Amino acid sequence: MKNNHNKWRLNRIAGALAVALLPLCEDVLAREVFNPALLEMDGPHTGVRDLSAYEQAGGQLPGTYRVDIYLNNVFMDTRDVVFQQSKG
Repeated sequence: MKNNHNKWRLNRIAGALAVALLPLCEDVLAREVFNPALLEMDGPHTGVRDLSAYEQAGGQLPGTYRVDIYLNNVFMDTRDVVFQQSKG
């Protein structure tokens, strides 16, 4: 019976130690991955472009795009907007 009590005590100490050390763990060095095959609407292997520009906030390839413009969640206009790559 005493051996069982010691096991229980050791498990409680190990659990408390794990919970105490949890905030010290580093963030995971991982990134989200999007499967570009989901964009192949016309059929498989239609040649999906490189999507790495969209992995970071504000990622947009340079070019002219037709966009809907909203102000305070109210639709204002649809226009062609030129996106340019920032320097640096």
